[in-house]
Amino acid sequence: MTVSPTDQTAAQPTSGGAVLLPLFLVVFVSMTGFGLLIPVGPYFGLHLGASASEITYAFGAYSFGQLIAAPIWGRLSDRFGRRPILIITLAMTAALYLVLSMAQSMWDVGLTRLAAGIAAGNVGAALAAAADASTPQNRARAMGVMGAAFGLGFIVGPAIGGLAAGADPDQQSFARVCYYAAGLAGVAALVAVWRLKETRPANLPPRPKQSARGLLAKPALLMLLGVTLAMITAQALMEQVFALWAKGLLNWGPQDVGLTFAAVGVIAAGLQGGATGRLTARFGERPLLAAGLVLFVLGLIGLALANSSTTAILALAVLAIGSGLAG
Repeated sequence: MTVSPTDQTAAQPTSGGAVLLPLFLVVFVSMTGFGLLIPVGPYFGLHLGASASEITYAFGAYSFGQLIAAPIWGRLSDRFGRRPILIITLAMTAALYLVLSMAQSMWDVGLTRLAAGIAAGNVGAALAAAADASTPQNRARAMGVMGAAFGLGFIVGPAIGGLAAGADPDQQSFARVCYYAAGLAGVAALVAVWRLKETRPANLPPRPKQSARGLLAKPALLMLLGVTLAMITAQALMEQVFALWAKGLLNWGPQDVGLTFAAVGVIAAGLQGGATGRLTARFGERPLLAAGLVLFVLGLIGLALANSSTTAILALAVLAIGSGLAG
């Protein structure tokens, strides 16, 4: 794709609202497509005769792809602009969901999810665009709006995915969910094409070659990176095995898992979109982060000890509150 000089050096200041609304829609629709697969993927793996380990490795490849690609997309968005990177990666995501609909083995699933994770490394570009369009005074609010988009995506996506998959997902029902996800990613790409303005500052200096080393030399940032890595790793581990655990212990199907994750999304979105700004202003960012992490850990411990649907749901509620606050 050829990027015009205008896209590369967007110098005009943009209205935060004019940028945040299309960014919200892009992230929301994109995460809805991702959330569609959460309740159906593990059950499809069982349909293929895969073991629990094979299923978690295959679907966990998505997060590994994100880890690899996020810094690369970040550098490219600094150079060419946020808008073209988002458009390209959303189009890639739509195409990869169509490829996934034809998967016949866990190798097919794993390789496709790895590629989809590479495309999903665009989250950094979306957050950078939100930061570009905000000021230090309202940046927490802008990030809260982006967090709400993630949360709402996890409300709608798992709910639709679970309902569309049926009680016992097979090849046809899994393909149907992939088609829905591809359509949503395509819609997000079109929204980015038609409504998203470039936010990259015209005077953005190129990153120095040793920028990563310089950033990691800052103790506060290094700690935040460590906390974020640990938290996201823990949440990804839980999400990958939850459906298998719920099927074995609670006899839940895709619909139960999908609606449960939708409820978790409601809690997280409510905190991040509505309460984050007020709580941050009242208590400060550091106490809010600490409280969120404590609740997050307690929720995971509660899940490990849960032996019924009631205790599992209560533990997930605590985890969702902690995730919303810390995020």
